[in-house]
Formats: sequence, C-alpha cells, structure tokens
Amino acid sequence: MTAVLNAKLLPVINDFLDSMERSLLSRGIDASIYVFKGDGGLMSLPVAKERPVETVLSGPAASLMGGRAISGLDTCLVVDVGGTSTDIAYLQDGFPRLNMEGSIVGKWRTRVRAIDIWTAGLGGDSSVSMDDKGSLRLGPDRVLPLAVAAVERPRIKERMVSENTLTFFLPVRKETAALSEKEKSVLRFVWERGDCTLFEAINNIDDVVFVEDQLISLRNRGYILQTGLTPTDIMHVKGSFDGGDREASEIALKVFAGKYGDDPGRLADMIMDLAITRVAEEIVKKGLVDAGGEIPQSSGFDLLLRSTAGSGVLRDLDIRARPKVPIVGVGAPVQVMVKPLEARLGAPVMIPDNHDVGNAVGAVLSQVTETATVRIFPKDFKYVVFGPGSSPMEYSNYDSALAAGKSYAEYFVKERIKRTGAVDVKVKMDVDEHRFCDGYGQEMKFTNWVDLTATATGKPKIKL
Repeated sequence: MTAVLNAKLLPVINDFLDSMERSLLSRGIDASIYVFKGDGGLMSLPVAKERPVETVLSGPAASLMGGRAISGLDTCLVVDVGGTSTDIAYLQDGFPRLNMEGSIVGKWRTRVRAIDIWTAGLGGDSSVSMDDKGSLRLGPDRVLPLAVAAVERPRIKERMVSENTLTFFLPVRKETAALSEKEKSVLRFVWERGDCTLFEAINNIDDVVFVEDQLISLRNRGYILQTGLTPTDIMHVKGSFDGGDREASEIALKVFAGKYGDDPGRLADMIMDLAITRVAEEIVKKGLVDAGGEIPQSSGFDLLLRSTAGSGVLRDLDIRARPKVPIVGVGAPVQVMVKPLEARLGAPVMIPDNHDVGNAVGAVLSQVTETATVRIFPKDFKYVVFGPGSSPMEYSNYDSALAAGKSYAEYFVKERIKRTGAVDVKVKMDVDEHRFCDGYGQEMKFTNWVDLTATATGKPKIKL
C-alpha cells in the first residue's frame, strides 16, 4: 500500500520540485534544497523525488521541531494552535515521538514513520455556536472570522445588525466541471450577491430544492467561505489581537449575545475560557489514548474530562491533569489560548519569542535524518537477524545477534544519509525488547523479538 501511495505521488512531487528548482535557478539561487519529512527531519532533493510519501505530516512535524528550536527544550509537549486545528505532540531528548505503526493517509495505513501527533478541530477560526441545550460550543467547523470578512466587505457590519445574523456566504473560486448543475446554480448566485445569507439563497434560487446542502458542499470543497463568530473575533474585542476590523467583531459579539441571552462582556470571557478548556481537554485526551485508552461518549466522562482541564465544573471535587513535562506554545493565538494552562494545569508553559512563525523556524533549523529498523527473532535455539536490503543472518547466541544487528543498522543508515550530503553525522540506537506474556498479560523472561532502530542525524550541507 505504501509503495502504491508513493508511486501515485511521484509525478506530482517531481513536477513540483523540478519547477521550484528552476524558479530558484532563474533567480540566481544555487543553494542546496532539502525537503521536510513527517518524522521531523529533512531529506535531500533526490531522496524526496524518490520517496515523496515520507512528506506525510511534514507540516505539523515542522511546527514541533520549531517549538524545540525557539524554546531550547529537548523534552516538552508542543501545542501548535492555528486557525483550523490544534496539533499536540511530544519531544523526547530532542527527538519527536514517532508512530511506529505508520502514519495514516485518509483511511489507509502506511508504513511511513511520522510524528505521533494528536490533531483536534480547534483553532482561532473555530465556529462559536450553541448546542441543542443552549450551551456554548466551539468547533469543530472552521468559519471566516467576521473581523476578517468585514475588511473586504464592510457592508457586512450593517447587515449583521439589520438581519440579525452572523452567517454569510462569500465566493472564493469560480465554477468548474467538477460541480453538479445544482452546485453551479448556487455558486453563481453567491457570486452575483457577493455576500449572501441562507435566507436569501433559499428565497431566490428557484431551481434547487435543498439549497443549504449545496451551500455546505460548496463550502467544504473550498468554493465559498462561511462567516461566523470565532475566538479570533473575541481576541479583537479584548484587544489581544489586531489583524482585522475590531468593530465588526464587537457587532458580531452583541448579535450573538442577544441570541444567547447574556452580557457581551461576560460572554466574551466565557468563550475564551471555553477555548482554553478545550485545549487542555485535548492534551488530556492524547494522554489517555497514548496509554491505550478509548474516548467514550458519555456525559459523565465529559464532565470528568472538563474537570481535569481545570474548569471547576465538579462542585465537590478538584480533579486536574498535570503534564510531567513543560508545555511549549506555537502559533499566533497561543498567548491567549495556551499560556493560561500554566494556572489551569500546574505545569510550566513557555511561549517563546517568534512563536507565531514556529513552523517556518522548524523547517529551516531541522537536521537531515534517516532511520532503519533491524529485527531479531529467536528460532530453533538460534537467533535470526532481519535487516532492510539484507538476507536473514543466523547467530548461535543472543549477544552475537544483538551486536550484529546494531552494526548492520548503523551501517545501513550511514550509507543512506551519505546520499543526502549531510555533514556531522551522529547515530542514535534504540533497543526495544518484546517478551512473551503469560495468561495474565505479564511479561515473561523469554524474548519474543527485538527491534533495533538506528537514527542517523546530520546537518544539511551548505553550498559555498
């Protein structure tokens, strides 16, 4: 499966990288080109053209390594809050924790080692809404903050008041052959109006029955944008962020407060408190999943989860999670959404300088990496060593097999990293013994198999 996915990526990535190389050369830039990988390392251009599937999850991995670079911490929990999502991952001794089962692309499991990351639909542009019980809800849908929408379309401010709505649909892309006739009809109407409400679309598009379904489909496919109240708007109201029309955010908050039935000032505090709580909840969820647990759907668990996030929802109990390592915030909204976790969870929180460009910093400062795993199996009172690109090798005792496995793994990654032109190469060896378990799940003294993972790191070679 991994080979098929890689093969499908080959023409796409090669065309992109060739174009980028030509563009740089046309500007007189004859520099070494490296491409980021999903495990937090770099690979050279020729390797990237051969193994493009290894770029899976490279974006979140860059943020993770950027968190390490700008914080100076080798062991920490990096929380990257963006507009759409929050990514949470651990750094241990300078290396990201990897998902050894392989990353998932869509519904397909690959054998590509990538960072062990927890992603939640939570960010600065998450939609603020009410659930069926009238309680505040944040995400998982992403909408365009009204502070941003009003910069391009100032009349939205008047329409929010006169029509008592925060939901407008704005055109982004022209129609293509991939759209159905109904979708094309709805998209043309949105382009004609420039910014339209659901009510306008339903009452003016005669040839489409389920207009709302078509609007949602067009939004999900990137042809139109939907506006709404977001944490970004609340940050504008509070003066903690200035990137759009503050007046539009203030109007949006008043309209929403009228529907929610509360004072705008207090509602703003409640929304930001919910955003902070949600980030803490996602940290707890990752900890549960990493320990082999499942996330059940029940009101009791939701209350317990919210309490561990430091929200104080349990009247008679104070239960909260406390991370064992420092938290590093990366991304534009972290001063508001992550820094308060220090008081909430009782763990040190660092918001480094240049946290808003941590992703770019990670891509620039990371090292070239290559990884290989050698596996040792006991068989008929002997030990068999299986390595990539090698025939099985048999040894009479465990120590000999272990030494040979380590030697081959180190040799293999050094040879691979030579192709990248990396300098100052170092090799880290991890030994993971898997033992037989008894009927009660307890490990016994007999070895089932051993994984030897060699990771070679080096600095990118700079052309002079």
